[in-house]
Amino acid sequence: MSLKDSTGSSCSGMECRYYASHEPERDRRDGIVYVTADSWLPSPDAVWTEVKGDIPCVVSCATADSESVKIKLEKGFSIPVVLKNAGMEQEGGKGGNDVEAVLEVENYQAGKEENSGSWLVLQLTSSEKIGFLDFELKAADGTVLSVRTSGRGFGTAEDKYEWNRYLSVEGIEGNELSVTVRHAVNLKRIMASVDIRSGLFGQMEKMEMKKEGNGHE
Repeated sequence: MSLKDSTGSSCSGMECRYYASHEPERDRRDGIVYVTADSWLPSPDAVWTEVKGDIPCVVSCATADSESVKIKLEKGFSIPVVLKNAGMEQEGGKGGNDVEAVLEVENYQAGKEENSGSWLVLQLTSSEKIGFLDFELKAADGTVLSVRTSGRGFGTAEDKYEWNRYLSVEGIEGNELSVTVRHAVNLKRIMASVDIRSGLFGQMEKMEMKKEGNGHE
């Protein structure tokens, strides 16, 4: 990737980061790529800046659900879960490998009043990056529960990857739930070409506004 302006000034070091959209209906498809430079600014005489090059990406065209696992609604409860074909696509176009992950209840707070929602924090941990998408929660009788995601997170710890969901759940009865992990399958590495030029516009000089007799400025 290169970053330069219309005068020929260029950035010697830059970093690209991707952030998924936090809009629920778009979270699985859209995101924003940020290009940052620690110590470079366009020249005062520049009229445009340009970002050009290739960004490595991981994509998938299909999703799958894990087998349902039962969890106890107790802080610290954990259970292993296998994610079929969740790994990176292998040579020769073969499907991705199965990934063993761990599902943990990070926190749980039952609704204090009848018919009030409960708060549940679930964490999925894996030894390799996967295309984690979401959790589906079901009651003991198989009914899909109404869930609202109020927060999400991703991080790394001791060579492991962690995905968190902060959930408001309606209709919980008892102290057990069935959870299904939805994830992307057959992840594939590609290079996405970028060629963007943006204009630079100066600030408008402040002007003293005078009111006319009719009240217009």
